[in-house]
Amino acid sequence: MNAIPQPKTHQIVDRINALQAASPRFIDPSEISPRSREWRAIRHDIDQLMRVDACAAWELTGSWRGLAGDVEGAEAAFRNSVALGLTDVGRENWMIMRLNLGLFSEAQALYRALGTPSKRDLVAIARYGFLAGAIGRTAELIEETRAAGFAWNDEWAEQVMTARRIMVETDVTDQQAGRLLDCAGTVLRRHGFRPVVVPRVLYVEDICRSVNYSLRIPLPWQQAHDMKHEVIREEGRQGALAAFAFYVTINGESL
Repeated sequence: MNAIPQPKTHQIVDRINALQAASPRFIDPSEISPRSREWRAIRHDIDQLMRVDACAAWELTGSWRGLAGDVEGAEAAFRNSVALGLTDVGRENWMIMRLNLGLFSEAQALYRALGTPSKRDLVAIARYGFLAGAIGRTAELIEETRAAGFAWNDEWAEQVMTARRIMVETDVTDQQAGRLLDCAGTVLRRHGFRPVVVPRVLYVEDICRSVNYSLRIPLPWQQAHDMKHEVIREEGRQGALAAFAFYVTINGESL
């Protein structure tokens, strides 16, 4: 999921997004590779920006640390930006960073706190909110903005509405979905992967209804399947209750 640039940060954000797009693996700063060299070079440019706009620089630092899977460092950087007057776009980027780190519940919390994003970012933020498992909130956002005349992609909006219908019928909340996704996110971080989330929604009257969040990783099927056992153990440790009709799977494939 890509960070959203602001006027002073376009170039650095583009480089952060390019690094992220290059691989779903977190960067290992101890390695000598083109990705790690670019990662370190970005830090130099952020340090230069810190001299003139510390708020924006701390926001970028959060996204930059997220590339390496550094949860504590990324969160601390965004908190520093908040203390200096973080903008709405900055809060959106904080949400995106959490989603990229597999912190689904925490991404949902920021998503709900955002209210209605600006029209410029509305589609992207709604899609990211849906990927975070905030299905009910995304459906509400679509309804609210449609009433105000905003035009959505009908196919995607219908997927969200169908997913909400299933969640309501089976008594699954956004928060419950987030906790189940958190468990998978914890396992993926442990193995050095950023979640690539692909929701699949299936509703056939009186036959089948399911919302499946597939987290895809570039590993053979068997290795990905073994991670699912880790997720089940993590669900037990975190006390995440299984949800009827809402499923989280880890799927291996070449990315």
